[in-house]
Amino acid sequence: TNAFNGILFIDYKGSLYMSSSSAISSSAYGSTTYTATVNSIVATGQGLIHPNDDILYIPVGNKIYSNNATTSFSLVLTLPSNLTITSITDYGSKLAIAANNTFNGMPSKIYIWDRNTTLAQIPDILDWGTGTIKWIESIEGYLVGCSQISATSSNFNDRMVFRYYAGGSPV
Repeated sequence: TNAFNGILFIDYKGSLYMSSSSAISSSAYGSTTYTATVNSIVATGQGLIHPNDDILYIPVGNKIYSNNATTSFSLVLTLPSNLTITSITDYGSKLAIAANNTFNGMPSKIYIWDRNTTLAQIPDILDWGTGTIKWIESIEGYLVGCSQISATSSNFNDRMVFRYYAGGSPV
């Protein structure tokens, strides 16, 4: 068995969901066993229960999976393959998705998704700037995110950069 990796740990509809290095597992309250719920997918960020409809969303690589109080997860969104989703948050009725580009030097992106699974593309994409975005959160109508900018030959220390968005461009 694989040990819990700490990336995903969320309480949803009477079960705890967690991620290991090879699967998302669940355990019903009071149970001492864990069941591999979704084999061969591993969360890359913390899950979110959207307050508008009580659906659980979990980021997995460049994809978002959902669970609507069932025993299985459904693939609901796929971003370009050069992205890795690190964080998600509710943004009004939408889902804000933080993604890092696997190509070095390319900016991180925030996707504002209305959770419509029939759309082929997401119309609202924010250029979040340089650095590796670690997390985003919706705070009083603002999207707030933290990125890490790694040390270079001219900057010997890693830096943490906080940005926010309230329409227009991220600051």
